[in-house]
Amino acid sequence: MAHIQLYPPEPFNSTKPSEWNRWKGRFDLFRVASGLDEEGDGRQVSTLLHCLGEQAEDILTSPWVRNEDRKDYQKVVA
Repeated sequence: MAHIQLYPPEPFNSTKPSEWNRWKGRFDLFRVASGLDEEGDGRQVSTLLHCLGEQAEDILTSPWVRNEDRKDYQKVVA
């Protein structure tokens, strides 16, 4: 099988929140194609935050997000 270089989507533009579903769809394709979807939640959350950009980290570490929710991929995406 040939080796394919996969790239995540460009960082999310937080000034265009209406683009979230489209960006998330591209990230979901990346997750499946790269095998990330079979990794643990911690790695998936870290990769998601890295791909989203700095503002996502600021939101996730804000006091209104519970510590246990920060480790759950589905809750972070929601």
